[in-house]
Order: sequence, then structure tokens, then C-alpha cells
Amino acid sequence: EDIFSNVRYIDGTLLVLIDDISPPNFCHWLVDMIPRLAVMSHRLKDNDFFVATRVLSSPYQYEALEMCGISRDRIIELAPYESVQAKHLVVTSDINNMPHPCFKSAPWALDFLKSKILVNSLSSENIRPIGSRKLYISRNDAPGRKIINDSDFYDYLQYHGYEKIILGDLSLTEQVKYFSMASHVVALHGAGLSHIALLSGECSTIEIFPNSYGTPAFYILSAAQGNPYYTYVANDVKKGDRPQIDNLYIDIQKFDKLASHLI
Repeated sequence: EDIFSNVRYIDGTLLVLIDDISPPNFCHWLVDMIPRLAVMSHRLKDNDFFVATRVLSSPYQYEALEMCGISRDRIIELAPYESVQAKHLVVTSDINNMPHPCFKSAPWALDFLKSKILVNSLSSENIRPIGSRKLYISRNDAPGRKIINDSDFYDYLQYHGYEKIILGDLSLTEQVKYFSMASHVVALHGAGLSHIALLSGECSTIEIFPNSYGTPAFYILSAAQGNPYYTYVANDVKKGDRPQIDNLYIDIQKFDKLASHLI
């Protein structure tokens, strides 16, 4: 009774973008949440169409919604146990027991993402994807799951023509622009690899894992677009609170022996 006593009423159509992932990280937001807008793609710019989200905490969340045609005044942010009522309510059928978002590499979802996020990111400066840049995605700004000898590893990659990118320093638009021009990507497993969903041409990816944790998520996302994908598993691991945030050390000589022909 307390929850519904002060319910907010929306005189229009409300699409719910809330599920049991709290809060959604960049991967869940880009590859799982945003494609759900496709079910109402014909209504996205209508003044009486709204989306319900958790309280948003990152600029990229607003940026992605705006690229899809959702103005800020039509984003209904709900705190825990806050209620909302609408004239028309739309709820997708996958809001609990959700698989990893990258397991949903359906062509319609990738097409929707590219038509909204990729196209709008590149149109602002009339950039044309050229597929000629080699990117090393560093997690130096992350609280966990890092490459301990990141500087030495980057020195090796830089010799082979790579540039280091820290995605947390960039806007969503800037991130998309970098990946749109990528021919090769080397990265420790992390949400930043979600940009594979937005690739406009062929790009080869090497994803690095500690031997304590792995997922085929980004392989599936690459395979869905016919792009080359490889994994490198590091055995020198410094344990964290859970396997997903274990740090690791890369044996550069071993990496060179196994992967030099791929970079």
C-alpha cells in the first residue's frame, strides 16, 4: 500500500528497461538493455513514449538513449521500490534469469545497435570507418581485473603498431569512433569489448583471460559478424575476491611466440 499510494502516472506508453542486473554495467547496458528499444522502434521519438530505468549513474547511459531518440524528459528513473503506472505498459519477456547479454547476438539486435549508436556516433563529424588502427584496451583505471605488467605489455604492442586506449576517459561517441576504425583489438576481458557489437568491418580480436575465469560471450559476438577472434589464457594469476576480478601477469615472450602472427 505504501509503494502504490503515491504512484506516478504516465499518460502515454512506457517501456520498462529494468531487470535483475543491478546496476547494469556498460556491457549489459549497451548489448542487452538498448536493443530492447527495438521492439518499439516506431515510437522512439514520440512525445508520449517513455522508458523506465533504474536511477542512471553514468553519462554513457543518457548518451545511448539520446542516440536512440529518447530525450531526457522521457526517461523515468525509478529508485528501488518506487512505482509507476502508465496508460500503456510494455515489458519484455526476459527480465529475470537473464543470460549474459552477449549471448544474444541476434542479427536484429546488432542491426538496431549499429543503426542507432554507430550511425549517430560517426555522423557528428562525418567519419568514415577505415579499419586501419590497432587498439590495446587498457584496464588501468579499473578497480580489479588488471594486467600487472601493463606498461611492459603495451611497450611490446606499441612496437607492433598498437595505441593504448582507456575507455573510461572517453565519451560513448569517442569510444565508438575508435572501434569503428579498428582492424585489430587486444584486450583483457572486460565490458569495453562490447564495442565488438558495433564494428562496421572486419576486425581481429585477441581477448586475454586469467586461467581462473572465462566466458565465450565476446567470441559469440565476434562470430555473429564473421570476425576473427582468439583467446590468450594467462597462468600467472593474482587472486582477487572472486575470479572475475583476478589480476594477471603476461609472459610477453610466451605471448609473442603464440600470438605474434595474429597482431
